Amino acid sequence: MCEVQTHAVPKRLARQFEGLFPGRNLGDDAHMIVTIALQTKHRQSAMSPEMLEERAQLFGELVGRMQRFQSHFESAGHWCDFVDPATGAPFYTDSATTLVECDERYRKLGFEILELGCCRSLCNKTFGQCLVMTSAFIQAPEAEINAALYLLEGDGVASADGGAAADEIAKSIASAEASGGVATAAAEAAAVPTAPAAMEEGRERIAGGEAEAAAVAKEAGSSASAVGAKAEVLAAKTGEGEVEPAAAKAEINAALTLLEGDVVASADGGAAADEIAK
Repeated sequence: MCEVQTHAVPKRLARQFEGLFPGRNLGDDAHMIVTIALQTKHRQSAMSPEMLEERAQLFGELVGRMQRFQSHFESAGHWCDFVDPATGAPFYTDSATTLVECDERYRKLGFEILELGCCRSLCNKTFGQCLVMTSAFIQAPEAEINAALYLLEGDGVASADGGAAADEIAKSIASAEASGGVATAAAEAAAVPTAPAAMEEGRERIAGGEAEAAAVAKEAGSSASAVGAKAEVLAAKTGEGEVEPAAAKAEINAALTLLEGDVVASADGGAAADEIAK
């Protein structure tokens, strides 16, 4: 589970973060702060090998989601940076100032800092001490920020099952653009009327070149590995002139039809398809 919150940055709050991003005045224009907290199985004040392993894994998940979020705004011409949860330093900005997990300034953003004698622990009302978190700073209209929060939310983005396989599809189609034809063929072949909603949305974003296409494509399902491998091979062969675009299109059509059948039939009827769409 995760919790995402947005915070306006009035001048009084902006002064709390002076120096975090050198040369940038957070009190000017429309800056906002977005925090994301991921629920953990282990209390972060109870040190153990299992807790440290989970913590490191979720730090990687936080960074991945934040990178997609930052890339989205950068491509739209808006400034955005976030705090590396492992170090407290800005991820893209060179800065001597940090915002570590138990920094008192997080009290201003809806968190509490527990003084436990031996250590300090961050907590909130939703997850208690079972959380890891970080924050992003964005200069963009509030409506655009709210519209992009889905990049930080949802189990679909974090799902390990099928995520890597579906990423390969997105990478293969993107890399095929340089070979002229397979990308178009793949996009057209994928546009079957009965495709799951998640795949349809993924295709549209891949065709539009949006940075978050891979995140949406992750929801296609674990059977996608076969299609990803096939698309990658066809992209290479078409680039070398070994395969005609029309033949590549036909092969991808057939592979996607099989994938669609695997996804829809992978669980108890409609329930499985509903989970994919989510």
